[in-house]
Amino acid sequence: MNEPNKADTEIQALRERLARLSAAVLCVNSSLDLDTVLHEILTSTRDLVGARYGVITTIDETGSRRTSSPPALARTKNSC
Repeated sequence: MNEPNKADTEIQALRERLARLSAAVLCVNSSLDLDTVLHEILTSTRDLVGARYGVITTIDETGSRRTSSPPALARTKNSC
């Protein structure tokens, strides 16, 4: 009778994802350095969606592409 049903399991999974998203937002807001923020966004996003790799591409003021990714695209822990 105390076994969690499917709805309870899904609710718990959503709560955990929301907690991780909240932690990611706090982490991103803790820095004003663009490279640090992009790294944290990329790492947090990969963790939230379960992706192995991720890349963020931005355009600088000259119109050149600038790609941001962790070293060797390895899965890393957030620094926050």
